Amino acid sequence: MPKLSGVFDIFDELDLIPIDKICAWIKPAPDNTYIGNYLANRILYPQAIPVSKADLVIEEAILREAIKAQPTFFDKLGKKIVIPVEFAQRLPNLSSLVLIFADSLNPSENMQVVLEDKGKREVVGTMIIPRFEWKSKLEFSVDSKKFQLRQGEVLVIPCSKSRCHLNFGKKIYEVNGGSLGLFVDGRRK
Repeated sequence: MPKLSGVFDIFDELDLIPIDKICAWIKPAPDNTYIGNYLANRILYPQAIPVSKADLVIEEAILREAIKAQPTFFDKLGKKIVIPVEFAQRLPNLSSLVLIFADSLNPSENMQVVLEDKGKREVVGTMIIPRFEWKSKLEFSVDSKKFQLRQGEVLVIPCSKSRCHLNFGKKIYEVNGGSLGLFVDGRRK
């Protein structure tokens, strides 16, 4: 009989993740015992899928901490965040999934975002982290369309072309687009 698998099969030692760290991602703060039992069920039954929005929030919190504990998805040298296609199938909102990776890996520079399926990689967009001095808001354009980002916000900009032109004042950057587009993270200073 074939073994059913799921997203949490990828992670070793999920049982070592502190429950309070998982709970810190969930508002209002849940009961630690409930989250501990939920995590134990995911370890035993990784193929189970969330059946409610509350379950999905818990799964995303577990995923954040699991990625932090095992950051094999971060190719710092190649400046890439590598997302297994199984994750995108389980959590089909790609921008929410990228937000989970951004929270977990805390990149300090622009990164390509790629989906990986059996060793084959597809670029789906770019995570942009403005690393220059800006006040409460940042105005920029992508392929001549104007956008505004406030500090503390995340903006996902559609750009399905393979290359997009990002203009920050006098500086123009060419970045990868794709099914995600551009994920501009204004939460870091």
